[in-house]
Amino acid sequence: MVQQSTVTVTGYVGADPKMLGEGEGKVPCCVFRVASTRRYFNRKDGRWEDLPTTWMQVRTYRSLALNIKDSISRGDPVIVNGQLTSDSWKDSQGNTRTALSIEAQSVGHDLSRGVARFQRMAPSDREDGSAIRRTDAPHDAQQQNPEFEDEDQEAQF
Repeated sequence: MVQQSTVTVTGYVGADPKMLGEGEGKVPCCVFRVASTRRYFNRKDGRWEDLPTTWMQVRTYRSLALNIKDSISRGDPVIVNGQLTSDSWKDSQGNTRTALSIEAQSVGHDLSRGVARFQRMAPSDREDGSAIRRTDAPHDAQQQNPEFEDEDQEAQF
């Protein structure tokens, strides 16, 4: 059985996302950093207090990477879900450094902090499965689900 650490993190985008590996035959990759600050209520002082901020790099691939590039900006509140990984490297002094990162399967705006409009992507014939055209998909649920056109009709669950 494979052990995978799936995490969900909420926070704010620290800088505009960067595309890597662009070009013919390359898998699109987009990276950005998320700052997440845990808070707790200090009953003694009667106020909220912040714990230290945790910074994580987020990596996205294929259609998610392309959509991130067009949807997410510095300062946006986001929710990131994916596999937690640990990246190690040697710094200029030869010391081994380690940082947490997330290989995201899904990313979205945190709607507890604002509003957003969703725009569907059209299916693609590209080998990597990424969508290449935006559709004019309606935002109205009644238009998306014609079986609920009658306002008096309720969904049966």
